[in-house]
Amino acid sequence: MGSNAVWSILRTKDNKVWIGLWEGGLNLMNEQTGKFKRYHYSETDSTSIGSNSMFDLIETSKGELAIASMRGGLNFMDREHETFKKIITDYSGATKSISSDWVKELLEDSDGNIWISTSEAVDFFNRKNNSFVTYRNDPKNPKSISYNSANVLFEDSKQNIWIGTSNGLNLFNKKDSSFIKFTIEDGLANNSIKSIEEDDYGNLWLSTNGGLSRFTPGDKPQIINYNEEDGLQGKEFLSRSSFKNKDGLLFFGGNNGFNVFDPKVISQNTIKPDVVFSNLSVMNKPVIPGDDTGILKEELNSIKTLTLKHEHSIFTIEFAALNFLAPAKNQYAYYLEGFEDDWNFVGSQRSVTYTNLDAGTYTFRVKASNNDGLWNEEGISLKIVVLPAWWASWLAKLIYLGVAIFLIYYFRKHTLISINLKNTLWKEHLEKEKIEELNQLKSQFYADISHELRTPLTLILGPLDQLRKNHGPIENIDIIYSNAERLKVLVDQIMDFNKLENQMMKIQHSDIDVVQTVKETVNSFRILADLKGIAMNIYTSVDTCMAKIDEDKLQKILNNLFSNAVRHTQEGGIINVNLVIHRNASSMTLSVADTGSGIHKDDIEKIFERFYTSNSSFESKKGNGIGLNLTKKLVELMEGSIDVESVYGEGSVFTVDIPIQLLENKREIIQPTPTINEKEIIESDKTLKTILVIDDNQEIVFYIHSVLKERYDVITTTNSLEYKSYLNEYLPDLIICDVMMPGIDGITLCNLLKSDIKYSHIPIILLTAKSGVDDMVLGFDTDADDYIGKPFNAQVLMARINNLIRKKEKVRNELVNEEGSIQNPALSNKMDIAFMELILDQIEQNFNDADFNVNHIIEAVNMSRSAFYKKFKSLSKHSINDLIKVKRLNKAATLLNESYMNISEICYECGFADPSYFTKVFKEHYHITPKDYQLQMYTQKRS
Repeated sequence: MGSNAVWSILRTKDNKVWIGLWEGGLNLMNEQTGKFKRYHYSETDSTSIGSNSMFDLIETSKGELAIASMRGGLNFMDREHETFKKIITDYSGATKSISSDWVKELLEDSDGNIWISTSEAVDFFNRKNNSFVTYRNDPKNPKSISYNSANVLFEDSKQNIWIGTSNGLNLFNKKDSSFIKFTIEDGLANNSIKSIEEDDYGNLWLSTNGGLSRFTPGDKPQIINYNEEDGLQGKEFLSRSSFKNKDGLLFFGGNNGFNVFDPKVISQNTIKPDVVFSNLSVMNKPVIPGDDTGILKEELNSIKTLTLKHEHSIFTIEFAALNFLAPAKNQYAYYLEGFEDDWNFVGSQRSVTYTNLDAGTYTFRVKASNNDGLWNEEGISLKIVVLPAWWASWLAKLIYLGVAIFLIYYFRKHTLISINLKNTLWKEHLEKEKIEELNQLKSQFYADISHELRTPLTLILGPLDQLRKNHGPIENIDIIYSNAERLKVLVDQIMDFNKLENQMMKIQHSDIDVVQTVKETVNSFRILADLKGIAMNIYTSVDTCMAKIDEDKLQKILNNLFSNAVRHTQEGGIINVNLVIHRNASSMTLSVADTGSGIHKDDIEKIFERFYTSNSSFESKKGNGIGLNLTKKLVELMEGSIDVESVYGEGSVFTVDIPIQLLENKREIIQPTPTINEKEIIESDKTLKTILVIDDNQEIVFYIHSVLKERYDVITTTNSLEYKSYLNEYLPDLIICDVMMPGIDGITLCNLLKSDIKYSHIPIILLTAKSGVDDMVLGFDTDADDYIGKPFNAQVLMARINNLIRKKEKVRNELVNEEGSIQNPALSNKMDIAFMELILDQIEQNFNDADFNVNHIIEAVNMSRSAFYKKFKSLSKHSINDLIKVKRLNKAATLLNESYMNISEICYECGFADPSYFTKVFKEHYHITPKDYQLQMYTQKRS
């Protein structure tokens, strides 16, 4: 034989023995000579058998040999011509075909049709019209088959089709092609049906993984289960290991041998067993009549009522069925009326324990079955009374009620608030709510206005900055720019105030020179002070002090204090700034003293309140009422304190104490980040890079266009809904997108593009007035490549664009190596890696097809040709044709090293149509001819 693993044996009507093997083909046995004729699968012979492994063999009513093969589908053998016809799966879905090429079990029914069990489903093959019907489990359809594959297919004497699966027994309903299922819940020994046989009385005998079941079909099927106690070799049986001989004996094989029996001599026990109570335990201690507990006056089985005290509410009752024929198979069910809703079927368990039952009257019932499953439905019952605890008695409840009434009266008398006091408190509460609501409205209004001001500020600061750089210092222009910068600071201040109110601002430390920061901030206010004729002086205890502190919040505190001092100091006044570093205490003290209008003593306590402005007539100019409040909140956020001393009409002194983390008193030398040579970027690709700008503000779009137009091809739109048409038409190299836009906002648009394989490679810069840390985190969470807040600097925007283009070039040069493999997936995002992997997989799967080319890859990725080449070029420095050629050469080198094929065979196997061309390109790539390469590999192995 071709193998020692025999999976199926069949003696056909012409008395020939056919044997199906595992990896040994189909064997025909000559019983006289003991020799075998083998039939094997051949790739080059379409009439050969479909596989060398077969699960099942049957002879059809037409005399054909039907074969269930592994990976080879359903085979029919023409024994006259010794050829095979294969029926395999049509994966295209064009026609209904067999569900899988792994065929496990076959059955020809009385109509000549064939039932087929595959690894995926159960198929019905109609031989008259050569059509297939597939049955699969549908969890939503209770009439579908219970499992997607069958262990055994069986037709009984009444031409009923039975299908045994790993999830129960199924009866096929021919009227509507539905299934009736039987499982453990219906009484089967186990849901895994291994084999089915029918006895001479129409009973089905089912071998399972839980014993043997006798199944009597009918409107109310009867099921009797047998196990080791009935003489079975074990609980588990083997699939399809059963047989019925001509004398009606049934054979079933299992893991520990086989059983053989005559069904007609197996009788059923028809005696219903009596049920008795055998023992009682209370609090885990046995109770006997007359013991110290006083619970039982006589035997438990003789009493009608069992009375238990509250402390005895944990008890166990044991019971037994008076059937001594295989008593281990007696089954029990119990039910405590008043506590449970239905019977508890507990198998052979003969006791039940109840814990902490509430006081009351219950009825405990028990019923049992004999060894053949015949139940005594009447069973036995016992009335159980559980007495309440003393604290739950009626007397105790009356006492509780009296105490409760007294407490309610007492608390009502002594805790009610007078009507006048309640009204007063309520009015104060309403007034406080109205004030708070008004303040919230002011905060939200200022925040909204500030947000809108960021865009025009961008259009003011950007051109002013370019004008200053192109024409040098111009006095009026510098004044305009300085005040625009101060306006930006005020806008940021209102935005920060809103964040503080919503508890969204966090401390972010950095290493700075505190003294230098204070000096630079003072210098920025000198222009405004000089215009008003104010002398602004600074005094420090040290020349330099490196510390870890939140620079942004320190700047905002300084700006507010200095701005407040300049605003309230008249012409000819003096502002003195004094900074003291306390190294021992790790803190700094900053005082700002002015000779301005001062603060009235009635206003000093309110000066830090939100939106408070003094009504003093002496002030020359009032503020908006949020600057000092914001300053105080920022100081407190940094765990510091702020105080003010003032004499009305003479001036004020604001003092701030802030803890700092001192560093070594030396300056860190910061190396400037090397900038990108724009000329090199442009020269690296002779065509200008295309940038798409999407912003609903036409002026912002015009400004960005004016900044970028000299170096890039800039495409603009103010309608975010038209983004896809611009992408498809221009295929941009980079996108600049506003966040807050009508139609589609920037965050959503970024999500859409980064999750679309056609556009995921395009870098995206989000441009927005929402420039807080949390806003930036949200932007980067959408896979945005950069995030720039408004107003922005044109040089910064240009530098970030150049940086992203340089990163794209790095991806292009390093993502795919010279061997045509992805070498550093971290360089790009998941969608781009998936795109390259799809291309490489297509090449890997089709490298041996000489007709395979880039058109097949474009079809597989489902993209237009221009979009495909644009995306592929951005991710790989190789051409697509070179990549295909490299993959084929790599496979050829492997075959030259590992196989015994000749050069021409390897050439064709790797998709090269011309051996001479193959030799040429192989030598160009490996610097050696294929023949010499093969000889070199062979020599290395021998050595």
